[in-house]
Amino acid sequence: MKQSSLLFLLLAASQLSADPILTFFFKPFPPPSTSQHLLKKLKKPHAIAKRTLQGLGSANLVAGIFSSYYGFINVSNASGQTSFPRKQSNEVITVVITQKVTPVMMFNNTVSHWEIVPGTSAMAYRFELKKDPETNLPLWHTEKAEVPKNGQLQPTESLLIIAKPKNVFVPIGASFAYPDANLKLPDMYIKPGINTARNALYMLNMNFLFRPVDLLYKKEKTRYGTLIAE
Repeated sequence: MKQSSLLFLLLAASQLSADPILTFFFKPFPPPSTSQHLLKKLKKPHAIAKRTLQGLGSANLVAGIFSSYYGFINVSNASGQTSFPRKQSNEVITVVITQKVTPVMMFNNTVSHWEIVPGTSAMAYRFELKKDPETNLPLWHTEKAEVPKNGQLQPTESLLIIAKPKNVFVPIGASFAYPDANLKLPDMYIKPGINTARNALYMLNMNFLFRPVDLLYKKEKTRYGTLIAE
Protein backbone atom coordinates (compact mmCIF):
# COMPACT_ATOMS: atom_id res chain seq x y z
CA MET A 1 0.00 0.00 0.00
CA LYS A 2 2.84 2.40 0.92
CA GLN A 3 4.70 1.60 -2.30
CA SER A 4 1.64 2.38 -4.46
CA SER A 5 1.07 5.67 -2.61
CA LEU A 6 4.70 6.66 -3.11
CA LEU A 7 4.50 5.82 -6.81
CA PHE A 8 1.37 7.95 -7.15
CA LEU A 9 3.09 10.92 -5.45
CA LEU A 10 6.12 10.61 -7.72
CA LEU A 11 3.93 10.51 -10.82
CA ALA A 12 1.90 13.51 -9.64
CA ALA A 13 5.07 15.50 -8.94
CA SER A 14 6.48 14.70 -12.36
CA GLN A 15 3.28 15.92 -14.01
CA LEU A 16 3.39 19.22 -12.12
CA SER A 17 6.27 20.49 -14.20
CA ALA A 18 5.71 23.24 -16.71
CA ASP A 19 7.62 25.16 -19.30
CA PRO A 20 8.24 28.92 -19.05
CA ILE A 21 5.21 30.95 -20.01
CA LEU A 22 4.29 34.04 -21.96
CA THR A 23 1.65 35.98 -20.09
CA PHE A 24 -0.08 39.36 -20.09
CA PHE A 25 -2.94 41.18 -18.39
CA PHE A 26 -5.86 43.16 -19.73
CA LYS A 27 -6.91 46.05 -17.50
CA PRO A 28 -10.08 48.18 -17.66
CA PHE A 29 -9.48 51.45 -19.47
CA PRO A 30 -9.74 54.35 -16.98
CA PRO A 31 -13.22 55.95 -17.09
CA PRO A 32 -13.77 59.67 -17.81
CA SER A 33 -12.74 61.83 -14.85
CA THR A 34 -16.01 63.80 -14.75
CA SER A 35 -19.71 63.11 -15.17
CA GLN A 36 -19.96 65.40 -18.21
CA HIS A 37 -19.28 62.51 -20.56
CA LEU A 38 -22.29 60.60 -19.21
CA LEU A 39 -24.55 63.66 -19.15
CA LYS A 40 -23.73 64.39 -22.78
CA LYS A 41 -24.79 60.87 -23.77
CA LEU A 42 -28.03 61.10 -21.82
CA LYS A 43 -29.09 64.10 -23.93
CA LYS A 44 -29.48 61.80 -26.95
CA PRO A 45 -32.99 60.31 -27.46
CA HIS A 46 -31.84 56.69 -27.26
CA ALA A 47 -29.16 57.19 -24.63
CA ILE A 48 -31.26 56.37 -21.53
CA ALA A 49 -32.33 53.01 -22.92
CA LYS A 50 -28.79 52.27 -24.04
CA ARG A 51 -27.32 53.14 -20.64
CA THR A 52 -29.97 51.00 -18.93
CA LEU A 53 -29.13 48.00 -21.10
CA GLN A 54 -25.44 48.50 -20.48
CA GLY A 55 -26.10 48.57 -16.75
CA LEU A 56 -28.18 45.39 -16.83
CA GLY A 57 -25.65 43.59 -18.95
CA SER A 58 -22.52 45.01 -17.38
CA ALA A 59 -19.82 42.36 -17.36
CA ASN A 60 -16.18 42.07 -16.58
CA LEU A 61 -14.54 43.92 -19.48
CA VAL A 62 -11.27 42.06 -19.21
CA ALA A 63 -12.65 38.51 -19.07
CA GLY A 64 -13.44 36.31 -22.05
CA ILE A 65 -11.05 37.84 -24.60
CA PHE A 66 -9.60 35.25 -26.99
CA SER A 67 -5.94 35.19 -28.02
CA SER A 68 -3.78 32.84 -30.05
CA TYR A 69 -0.03 32.15 -29.94
CA TYR A 70 2.01 29.43 -31.66
CA GLY A 71 -1.07 27.39 -32.48
CA PHE A 72 -2.48 27.60 -28.93
CA ILE A 73 -5.72 29.33 -28.03
CA ASN A 74 -6.67 30.75 -24.66
CA VAL A 75 -9.14 33.17 -23.13
CA SER A 76 -8.54 35.80 -20.47
CA ASN A 77 -9.77 34.97 -16.98
CA ALA A 78 -11.67 37.14 -14.51
CA SER A 79 -8.46 38.97 -13.60
CA GLY A 80 -7.76 39.71 -17.27
CA GLN A 81 -4.78 37.34 -17.47
CA THR A 82 -3.95 35.19 -20.47
CA SER A 83 -1.05 32.72 -20.50
CA PHE A 84 0.62 30.47 -23.05
CA PRO A 85 3.61 28.13 -23.00
CA ARG A 86 6.59 30.21 -24.08
CA LYS A 87 7.72 28.87 -27.47
CA GLN A 88 10.32 31.45 -28.48
CA SER A 89 13.87 32.07 -27.30
CA ASN A 90 14.08 35.74 -28.27
CA GLU A 91 12.47 38.62 -26.37
CA VAL A 92 10.70 40.33 -29.24
CA ILE A 93 7.06 39.71 -30.10
CA THR A 94 4.53 41.34 -32.40
CA VAL A 95 0.97 41.66 -31.13
CA VAL A 96 -1.77 41.89 -33.77
CA ILE A 97 -5.26 43.02 -32.76
CA THR A 98 -8.07 42.27 -35.18
CA GLN A 99 -11.59 40.90 -34.99
CA LYS A 100 -11.71 38.45 -37.90
CA VAL A 101 -9.11 36.14 -39.38
CA THR A 102 -9.42 33.15 -41.66
CA PRO A 103 -7.09 30.13 -41.81
CA VAL A 104 -5.18 29.18 -44.93
CA MET A 105 -4.74 25.42 -44.73
CA MET A 106 -1.61 23.50 -45.59
CA PHE A 107 -3.26 20.07 -45.34
CA ASN A 108 -5.95 18.46 -43.17
CA ASN A 109 -6.08 20.45 -39.91
CA THR A 110 -2.65 22.05 -40.34
CA VAL A 111 -2.75 25.83 -40.74
CA SER A 112 -0.17 27.39 -43.05
CA HIS A 113 -0.94 30.93 -41.90
CA TRP A 114 -3.79 33.28 -41.02
CA GLU A 115 -5.20 36.04 -43.16
CA ILE A 116 -7.06 39.08 -41.90
CA VAL A 117 -10.51 39.13 -43.47
CA PRO A 118 -10.57 41.90 -46.13
CA GLY A 119 -12.16 45.07 -44.82
CA THR A 120 -11.44 44.18 -41.18
CA SER A 121 -9.51 46.78 -39.20
CA ALA A 122 -6.24 45.67 -37.59
CA MET A 123 -3.42 47.16 -35.54
CA ALA A 124 0.03 45.76 -34.78
CA TYR A 125 2.48 46.52 -31.98
CA ARG A 126 6.08 45.44 -31.45
CA PHE A 127 7.21 44.56 -27.91
CA GLU A 128 10.94 44.25 -27.29
CA LEU A 129 12.74 43.64 -24.01
CA LYS A 130 15.86 45.82 -23.67
CA LYS A 131 18.18 47.20 -21.01
CA ASP A 132 18.18 50.90 -20.30
CA PRO A 133 21.67 52.22 -21.23
CA GLU A 134 21.79 54.56 -18.22
CA THR A 135 20.32 52.47 -15.41
CA ASN A 136 20.94 49.00 -16.88
CA LEU A 137 17.41 48.11 -15.81
CA PRO A 138 15.29 45.87 -18.07
CA LEU A 139 12.52 47.69 -19.90
CA TRP A 140 9.84 46.77 -22.38
CA HIS A 141 9.86 49.05 -25.41
CA THR A 142 6.52 49.16 -27.22
CA GLU A 143 5.95 50.75 -30.60
CA LYS A 144 3.44 50.56 -33.41
CA ALA A 145 4.25 48.08 -36.15
CA GLU A 146 3.12 47.61 -39.71
CA VAL A 147 0.27 45.23 -40.39
CA PRO A 148 1.26 43.08 -43.42
CA LYS A 149 -0.29 44.58 -46.54
CA ASN A 150 -1.35 41.15 -47.77
CA GLY A 151 -2.99 40.47 -44.38
CA GLN A 152 -0.96 37.32 -43.81
CA LEU A 153 -0.07 36.48 -40.21
CA GLN A 154 2.39 33.70 -39.38
CA PRO A 155 1.29 31.73 -36.27
CA THR A 156 4.91 31.47 -35.07
CA GLU A 157 5.70 35.17 -35.43
CA SER A 158 2.86 36.98 -33.71
CA LEU A 159 0.43 36.97 -30.83
CA LEU A 160 -3.13 37.42 -32.10
CA ILE A 161 -5.79 39.14 -29.98
CA ILE A 162 -9.37 38.83 -31.23
CA ALA A 163 -10.98 42.23 -30.72
CA LYS A 164 -11.65 45.46 -32.55
CA PRO A 165 -8.49 47.58 -32.39
CA LYS A 166 -10.49 50.58 -31.18
CA ASN A 167 -11.48 48.62 -28.05
CA VAL A 168 -7.89 47.89 -27.00
CA PHE A 169 -5.46 50.57 -25.85
CA VAL A 170 -1.78 49.65 -25.98
CA PRO A 171 0.55 52.17 -24.27
CA ILE A 172 3.50 53.19 -26.46
CA GLY A 173 6.96 53.71 -24.98
CA ALA A 174 8.95 52.15 -22.16
CA SER A 175 7.64 50.22 -19.16
CA PHE A 176 9.29 48.24 -16.37
CA ALA A 177 10.02 44.57 -16.95
CA TYR A 178 10.73 41.63 -14.68
CA PRO A 179 12.80 39.29 -16.84
CA ASP A 180 13.21 35.64 -16.01
CA ALA A 181 12.43 32.46 -17.89
CA ASN A 182 8.89 33.76 -18.33
CA LEU A 183 7.82 36.67 -20.54
CA LYS A 184 5.31 39.07 -18.97
CA LEU A 185 4.20 41.64 -21.52
CA PRO A 186 3.12 45.15 -20.49
CA ASP A 187 -0.53 45.59 -19.55
CA MET A 188 -3.06 46.37 -22.27
CA TYR A 189 -6.32 48.22 -21.60
CA ILE A 190 -9.86 47.34 -22.65
CA LYS A 191 -12.32 50.10 -23.45
CA PRO A 192 -16.09 49.88 -22.88
CA GLY A 193 -17.95 48.63 -25.94
CA ILE A 194 -15.98 45.46 -26.56
CA ASN A 195 -18.25 42.59 -27.59
CA THR A 196 -16.60 39.53 -26.09
CA ALA A 197 -19.65 37.32 -26.77
CA ARG A 198 -19.58 37.99 -30.51
CA ASN A 199 -15.81 37.52 -30.67
CA ALA A 200 -16.08 34.26 -28.72
CA LEU A 201 -18.73 32.84 -31.05
CA TYR A 202 -16.57 33.69 -34.03
CA MET A 203 -13.51 31.93 -32.58
CA LEU A 204 -15.45 28.88 -31.39
CA ASN A 205 -16.21 28.10 -35.03
CA MET A 206 -12.46 27.60 -35.55
CA ASN A 207 -11.69 26.07 -32.17
CA PHE A 208 -10.75 22.71 -33.71
CA LEU A 209 -7.73 24.34 -35.41
CA PHE A 210 -6.09 25.30 -32.12
CA ARG A 211 -4.55 23.46 -29.23
CA PRO A 212 -5.94 24.48 -25.83
CA VAL A 213 -3.65 25.51 -22.99
CA ASP A 214 -3.51 22.87 -20.25
CA LEU A 215 -3.63 24.06 -16.66
CA LEU A 216 -2.03 22.17 -13.79
CA TYR A 217 -2.48 22.98 -10.12
CA LYS A 218 0.24 22.73 -7.49
CA LYS A 219 -0.64 22.86 -3.81
CA GLU A 220 1.37 25.41 -1.84
CA LYS A 221 1.26 26.44 1.81
CA THR A 222 -1.59 28.94 1.57
CA ARG A 223 -2.92 28.50 -1.95
CA TYR A 224 -2.87 26.50 -5.15
CA GLY A 225 -0.42 27.59 -7.84
CA THR A 226 -1.42 27.37 -11.48
CA LEU A 227 1.03 25.95 -14.01
CA ILE A 228 0.87 26.08 -17.80
CA ALA A 229 1.74 22.80 -19.50
CA GLU A 230 2.07 21.49 -23.03
